[in-house]
Amino acid sequence: MRWASPRVSRSAGGDTLPRTAQGLLEQYVLSDLAASGYPAALTAWEGERPIASFGSAPFGVAWDAVRLAALEAEKGTPVETAYRVSAYGVRVVAVPMRGGAVTILLAPRTRLIGSDAYARWYGLNPGEAIEPPYTVQVVGDPLAPRESINWRRLGSELHGDWPIASPEGPARAHVEVDLRGLDSLIPRGGLLLLIDLAAVGLVWLLSATADGRIGRWLRIRRRRVRSYRTRLSLALFLFFLVPAVAFAIWSWQQLFDDAQQSRQLLVTETMRAVAGDRRQPDWLRRESLRLDTKLLLYDAGVLVDASDSLFAELAPLGSLLRPNVHEVLVSDEVSATRSEPLAGATGMMGYRVLPGSHGALVLAAPARVDDVQLDRRRRDLGVLVLFATAVGAVAALWLSAVAGRQLARPIGALRNAAHAVARGERELPFEGQATSEFLPVFRAFEAMAEDLGASRAALEEAQRRTDAVLRTVASGVVAVDEQGRVILANPRAETLLGDVPRAGEPVSRMSSSAVAARLAGFLRSDGHEDAFEMERDGRSLRGQLSRLSSGGAVLTLDDVTELAHAQRVLAWGEMARQVAHEIKNPLTPIRLGVQHLRRARGRPDYDQVLDQNVTRILNEIDRLDEIARAFSRYGGAPEEQPPAEPTDVGEIVRDVVTLETLGEGQVAWRCEVRARSTHALARGDELREVLLNLFENARLAKASEVTATVCDDAFEDGAPAVQIAVTDDGTGIADDILPRLFEPHFSTRTSGSGLGLAITRRLVEGWGGTVTIASTLGKGTTVKVKLRAAR
Repeated sequence: MRWASPRVSRSAGGDTLPRTAQGLLEQYVLSDLAASGYPAALTAWEGERPIASFGSAPFGVAWDAVRLAALEAEKGTPVETAYRVSAYGVRVVAVPMRGGAVTILLAPRTRLIGSDAYARWYGLNPGEAIEPPYTVQVVGDPLAPRESINWRRLGSELHGDWPIASPEGPARAHVEVDLRGLDSLIPRGGLLLLIDLAAVGLVWLLSATADGRIGRWLRIRRRRVRSYRTRLSLALFLFFLVPAVAFAIWSWQQLFDDAQQSRQLLVTETMRAVAGDRRQPDWLRRESLRLDTKLLLYDAGVLVDASDSLFAELAPLGSLLRPNVHEVLVSDEVSATRSEPLAGATGMMGYRVLPGSHGALVLAAPARVDDVQLDRRRRDLGVLVLFATAVGAVAALWLSAVAGRQLARPIGALRNAAHAVARGERELPFEGQATSEFLPVFRAFEAMAEDLGASRAALEEAQRRTDAVLRTVASGVVAVDEQGRVILANPRAETLLGDVPRAGEPVSRMSSSAVAARLAGFLRSDGHEDAFEMERDGRSLRGQLSRLSSGGAVLTLDDVTELAHAQRVLAWGEMARQVAHEIKNPLTPIRLGVQHLRRARGRPDYDQVLDQNVTRILNEIDRLDEIARAFSRYGGAPEEQPPAEPTDVGEIVRDVVTLETLGEGQVAWRCEVRARSTHALARGDELREVLLNLFENARLAKASEVTATVCDDAFEDGAPAVQIAVTDDGTGIADDILPRLFEPHFSTRTSGSGLGLAITRRLVEGWGGTVTIASTLGKGTTVKVKLRAAR
């Protein structure tokens, strides 16, 4: 307390003298006094007359000593002195100010000085709200000296006395210590015990974590987090916790309601006890001192007077009467009470219409905001709820362990029986007596085991028959599950594909990587069927993929080498017939032209006839040459073609589109390159020929807009690819014609060799790519050329 005096004097010195209690409150809040928590009293002096005062706590004041200190301070020098009140001393600091002086009284923080019950109405913190475990009172009765305190137990309290010296003479200090009853001590002791056990467990947990034991234990017990025992423990814990919390909330609210009702009753009785002559100017202050409460007076709804000047100046509820209170009082009611929210608490204000004022004068009184007893009961309730929750948790764990052990025996028997069934055993290891609730389960399990045994025998017989059929079937069969593991493979599949993984192994271990990639891609897709052809070891294989209802797939392989050879012979015969027909068509105009020249010999216009016929004959010879070159290109063996090489596809597409743009016609040509890398495996000149053929087909389909797009793509096996998509808005192609577009000498036009798309497909597939066509009749066509990306 000594350090506070000079700091207060320095912070307050030299200011203008506060002339109101509100001004003193502002000085108190802005100084270090409010934060220090010491009981303080501030008084403004003008000469020997105090003009305003404010106190943060009630304690005795020696006004003569304080007045002398104020007079000395008005001379210009701060004054510091002290006096004793009862069993404690009070320090007095007088600070000179312009117009007078301010005296500051500082008392020690002691239980002999209570807190201001109206501090919250001023917006101040009343200090500690925790009830002390003891009370101390100073009694004027002298007590003989003694060596120690003679404690006496009265119920759950200890009482003792000790002689002291006070300014009025010998006195005694009476001390009462509240030992609390068993209803409060048992929950607190139980919580302390549980906290000690938790601290010991935490120390063990930290040591176990340091050497790694806790990590291993958690990995082992992780599967039990979602176990029945864990759920049972949680259910039992909630069974204890939810009612306890509900009871705590209800009791908490009841305590609050009881406290509010007590305040309401107190303030109502206080208002009824107000008397005195209102005509005297200080009757409100005298009644306030007599009833030990604050009083406010409203006239026509306006605050006109208060027993405490600080209440009048601060007007914590405003200078006007509350509208809801006014409505109640004007409806022939004599009194009313209303709850008022305060900082950290809820206050109560009582109102009463003074008799004979015809409702104009309303007297109001605030209730004391002293929550010590309420906080004590709330703390006891909180401790009780925590103790009940902790006991409930322990009981839930114990009961769940008991219930878990009772349920574990029959469930363990069922688990052992299930393992026996899985091993193919016919005798089920049911041991001991099962409870009545589990007898139907055991009987149902035995019936299920018998059904499983019969089904297993039938399945094994069916498996033997299937294996016998698969061993003799001419097609190779490989079945895989949805994870790509082999279910079965017959000997014919091993003959056609080489090494096939055994049952349970991944299909990626198959010696034919192309077939393995095809299977993996089919499993990732949403299709139900897929067909393909491939060459392996000089033999032609035709594959058929079908999806199983369980999510896997079945691959069926057939050796079609002889069939393919016969089909090629027939195809070459048909091509020879078509080529002969194509060659025969130009020969007829050549024969007719020569005959025309023979007849025209000697005629005057022979030169003109010669020029016309020679031009026609040369055009037909060029047509024959085109047919021969196309036939030679299409009929060449793939191994005779030069290998594909990294080619800038985007650059070639731009060049061909630019070339088409320079030509005549009303076609709008566009090029879009979206690929990150446009390098793919191809042949530059042949790729130009492919693009020119596709663009020419789009032009002949009467397209007005053709777009060539280069973008990133991927093959079914996941290999990166560069795609060229040529889209037009021409006449489109009918659905029944689409499957025949790549056949040699098939054309939808009367002119041309019909080998353009066949050559395109042969070139692209020779580079390891694919060509697909999608079209809608009347809307346009899209041709997609997919090439393998160059690495």
